[in-house]
Amino acid sequence: MIWRFFLDDARKWRWQQVSVSRVVVADSQGSFDGYEACVADAEAQGYVFVPSKTKAHRPRGKES
Repeated sequence: MIWRFFLDDARKWRWQQVSVSRVVVADSQGSFDGYEACVADAEAQGYVFVPSKTKAHRPRGKES
């Protein structure tokens, strides 16, 4: 599942839970003035924050 957070036409935050085939499985019942309130509502519905992995820095080879 993918969780999507976005601003609607009224510039309010909403969330959607989307399947890998891009079908909306669930969405917020309301909209939120702040992003944090939107995330809190999603967490109450099962959202778990997973930070993205940082890419390891690869040193460049020496140029001749």
